[in-house]
Amino acid sequence: MKNIKVADLAKYCGIDRTYATQVFKKEFGITIHDFIIQYKMQRAVEFLKTGHSVEEVSILVGFGEYTNISRAFKKFYGYSPSKYKNILTNSQDDMSEFVLPMGGANPFKP
Repeated sequence: MKNIKVADLAKYCGIDRTYATQVFKKEFGITIHDFIIQYKMQRAVEFLKTGHSVEEVSILVGFGEYTNISRAFKKFYGYSPSKYKNILTNSQDDMSEFVLPMGGANPFKP
């Protein structure tokens, strides 16, 4: 996945970056940047669920370095991607109702 930037999206749409940011926030209630991060986190969870390593996932979703995805994942979900992968691997319980401390999207739901 290419590293998506707000300026690139605005340019692709043929509008000013500031205007794009304002319209997006007004229509969807979050910034474009936050939307991109949310999308990357959801994709990261999908890749982790299918057995990819954290290092692979970092590259696949456009974070590059392991430390970048680890920091972003922990901020978004409240724990590291390695811990998430460990929970998935070792858990016999249904994790679909797992409550997240950060209020992010539940990575245990299919």
